[in-house]
Amino acid sequence: MESTLPVNTLAEGDRGEITSFEGGFFFIKKLEGMGLRIGTTITVVARQWMSGPVIVRFENTEVAIGFNMAKRIRVKRV
Repeated sequence: MESTLPVNTLAEGDRGEITSFEGGFFFIKKLEGMGLRIGTTITVVARQWMSGPVIVRFENTEVAIGFNMAKRIRVKRV
């Protein structure tokens, strides 16, 4: 089985495919509302210092994800 890691551990420029969400119904719906779904490939554009947001790009969209949300999104490197 391939190992997964949270989005907040990826460095700027790293790419990953979303494999799972660690959260409840409303957390998943919030992410899906932003366009983030299992199977989506994302690229980390920027990471803020300490526990700041992580900015990711997918398709033609960039979104900022709070640190606590980012650590609950699991990806595998691509």
